[in-house]
Amino acid sequence: MRIAFAADDRNATTDAVQAYLAEAGHEVLRPAASDVWPELGAAVGRAVADGEADFGVVMCWTGTGTAIAANKVPGVRAALAWDTWIAATRASGTTRTCWH
Repeated sequence: MRIAFAADDRNATTDAVQAYLAEAGHEVLRPAASDVWPELGAAVGRAVADGEADFGVVMCWTGTGTAIAANKVPGVRAALAWDTWIAATRASGTTRTCWH
């Protein structure tokens, strides 16, 4: 699976998420060169909407801003997912999905 990934800060958590995704056999794409959260959310949203990625993961301090930015991309529905149940429930929808 191709997963678009962006974070406004590189830290142990973001590194661990990227490593986990790669070790699970996913292709991790980095569609944004910026570290500004609105640009990150929009870039991941566009990658998902355009079919470059199957899913998206955006990480920032609260997740609210990146989710709002991704949701402005037509056809994308970004949701905060703080546990596996929320992520699995959201991923079962019919729209292209970005997670935070």
